[in-house]
Amino acid sequence: MSYDLSPQVYEPRRQAFDYLTKRFGQREATRYEEGTIEVQQQENFHYRPLWNPAVEIFDPSMTQLKLEDWYSFLDPRQYYYGTYNQARNKSMEVLDAELNYAAERGLLERVAGEWREVFLSCLLPMRHYEYGGTTSLSYVSRFAYGTSIEQCASFNTFDKMANSQVITKLTLMLPNPEQWMAEGKQRWLDAEHLQPLRAIIEKSWLITDWAETILLQNLLLDTTLYGLLYDEFDRVAIDNGVMAVSFIHKYLSDWLKDNSRWTNHLIETFVNESQHGEANRAALQEMVDRWAPQVVEALKPLRKVFELPQRPGNFDAALERVVQSLERNLEKVGLALNLNATGMAVTAAD
Repeated sequence: MSYDLSPQVYEPRRQAFDYLTKRFGQREATRYEEGTIEVQQQENFHYRPLWNPAVEIFDPSMTQLKLEDWYSFLDPRQYYYGTYNQARNKSMEVLDAELNYAAERGLLERVAGEWREVFLSCLLPMRHYEYGGTTSLSYVSRFAYGTSIEQCASFNTFDKMANSQVITKLTLMLPNPEQWMAEGKQRWLDAEHLQPLRAIIEKSWLITDWAETILLQNLLLDTTLYGLLYDEFDRVAIDNGVMAVSFIHKYLSDWLKDNSRWTNHLIETFVNESQHGEANRAALQEMVDRWAPQVVEALKPLRKVFELPQRPGNFDAALERVVQSLERNLEKVGLALNLNATGMAVTAAD
């Protein structure tokens, strides 16, 4: 007796759900597409919010920007729950290995020693900046319309919390970590050079247009602050031989590059929309003109951080490079940087 073990291939009757086939034709959908597109609830709401009966529970009018198709934006990273967690787990494993190396080689001693004042004035208070971003992005993840946007905002919210915890992780490796964290919080609340930055974070919590929150937090604040502290000031840390904080700087800098991919693509989607693109561009440009000068002004007191190390950094040159990088990125997404529009100076030396 013989058996025929040749495989039998059965073609599926359907390659994807109907709503995906209408968009992409007869092809197999990705898991990201299946779990993202057309998930936004659009009808059969039970009641309107008591705090604002003028809108629905999920309402596109929660931003002044408009899209004919809210799924014309898709995350270029194709993150859904599985791929997002895999990516973040991999990057965290790398950071853990680097911090363990720093501890084994005694590199943390310089942070707790000669770098103590710099750490307390710079990186440690950023735990609270990141937590402020968590609050802002939580608002976006609740009120953003379209699952593809909400999903990115939700992951961004978790990332900001994780960024705060990454700084905490380094602090817990230092002697008397409770004292360090208490002092870092007090610096965030009281240190003169941090108050303009803290003021903008607290103002961002009052923004009701979720698209404006994304623009301020991701496109303006994170882009400039990360560039100044985690790229420019990182060179100062290396020049002073403080490699342990450099590992954190690199993690945060790499995270920004990943996070900027969806932020830039979302802004481009609004600006290039066929029906509402010009109106969207005008609204976004007005937001940039209003917030960018305030962000740049809030960075200028961080000159103190560059002057603290034994081998200080060139703050003016660093801020100029950061502003130029912001200008290039805004041009890339179809916007412009007009710091003089509100009478504020462009130069870092002012």
